[in-house]
Amino acid sequence: MGNGVTLALCTYNGRNELYETLKHIDHQEDVGEVEWELLVVDNNSTDGTADYIRELWPDEKESRLRIVREERQGIAFARKRALREAKYEYLSFVDDDNWISENWIRRIYGLFEAHPNVGIISCPSKANLKTEAPDYFEIIKGWLAVGEQCEEEGLVEERPVSFWTAGCSFRVAPFRRLAASDYESCLTGRTKDETLGGEDHEFCLALTLMGWDVYFTKDISIKHNITEDQCSREYILDLVENGGKSRPILDIYRNEYRDRLIENPHLSVVYYLKEYLDKALRHWLKKCRSANGKLLYNQISHALARGRLKGYWMCRDQFARAKENLRILKAIRDERSV
Repeated sequence: MGNGVTLALCTYNGRNELYETLKHIDHQEDVGEVEWELLVVDNNSTDGTADYIRELWPDEKESRLRIVREERQGIAFARKRALREAKYEYLSFVDDDNWISENWIRRIYGLFEAHPNVGIISCPSKANLKTEAPDYFEIIKGWLAVGEQCEEEGLVEERPVSFWTAGCSFRVAPFRRLAASDYESCLTGRTKDETLGGEDHEFCLALTLMGWDVYFTKDISIKHNITEDQCSREYILDLVENGGKSRPILDIYRNEYRDRLIENPHLSVVYYLKEYLDKALRHWLKKCRSANGKLLYNQISHALARGRLKGYWMCRDQFARAKENLRILKAIRDERSV
């Protein structure tokens, strides 16, 4: 594997979003001797996305472009394909509605080179809103992958820690080590039929549990191109609920860093039920305050609790797999520390 940066653009029917995304990649400032590529994973698109990218991409950089097609529907499948196909050791995920800053390649390469035990690099995300921001945007922006997930520049000591994958960069070697083990991801991410997420957080938790460090930098950033529909009350509450469905799996990983009151994940349904009833009561009591389409924090917490409870029943057959994954991750960590 070469020493350089792979920009992995995973897309499903993203043709209408790609013009600005590709322009920001093309307009990277001088990267010096750093090798890089744009790896597009076409996740079974039907809108001619691949042909459109070839039309837009400049001829003089044709050698930097590779397009592969992943037939299995789901963002996690596309991201895993990118990690397998990457030509270079450092990989940044750039979604089809993400615009990266012009110093991206040079800065990502430099940070990974300077910190050999860093496995994850994250950065701030800004919003590019096509219409005026709703008055509740500050409440919902984190669910749209907008904001700063850490306050300070540098190595992140907090655990558990995980990031949204858009604009997140990874060292590829840990994933190749996982591929050589019996590790199997539990979460498949969004598909055309469902917005169940969490695969991004599972990626991050896997690497930190293997003992890799995390770095947060404010020297680079992404802009997330957000439509009016994505800011709607209905979209956000659906997104939050479906995001909550992955929490029972993610909690198994995160509990390795916590004082656990419940060792058996099957007993966590008691906690999820109690949380849901509490949030449902609060939601009912404050419902009258959400007039005129305003979206209150109370509604989000209620949707998240409802998603967690639904997620327990959806994910319970994966609990044993997640526990086995933990064993594998800790064994790899111990192997690395020898």
